[in-house]
Amino acid sequence: MSAAASVTAWAAPSAAPVPSPDDVVAGFVAQRDGITTAQAEQVLERKADRQRSYDSLTAQGVATDGAYFDGERLVVLVDSPAARTSVEAQGLVARQGKGQTDLDALAGKALAAAKGSSDLVSVTPDLEGQRVVAEVEKDAPAALRQALAKLPGVAVEEGAPQARVIFDRFHV
Repeated sequence: MSAAASVTAWAAPSAAPVPSPDDVVAGFVAQRDGITTAQAEQVLERKADRQRSYDSLTAQGVATDGAYFDGERLVVLVDSPAARTSVEAQGLVARQGKGQTDLDALAGKALAAAKGSSDLVSVTPDLEGQRVVAEVEKDAPAALRQALAKLPGVAVEEGAPQARVIFDRFHV
């Protein structure tokens, strides 16, 4: 074998630039909302400004219990008039109701009610909906669904099946 035959050939590097994560997110928002990428970048910047305002409030010790975006509005959960005043002074929307702490506790109760069932796909606090969503597999037993549905504030929905490994075989 000649020396030339033993040389490994490497592919030429691509000249295409790798998009930044910000560009990818802006592209996704533009496609989802039917707007231009430039408009999506403006929407994301406004949301980032609102998030910075919220972070500033929490750094100042304003008592909040979670926040979520409703469109471009940042809705902040509060439980006192003073917190409401501080949140609204930042141009954010204040709302009273179940906060992250309450919903996390309820999610814990849902997990306990499921008793480790592999038919439970996920348990997710939903601040906007003021509830916890417990997703179960399509063929989940009625007893599991009933145990979860008994909990006030828990919505039981069918979720995508979770992957399981049973006896060294992959099942979906």
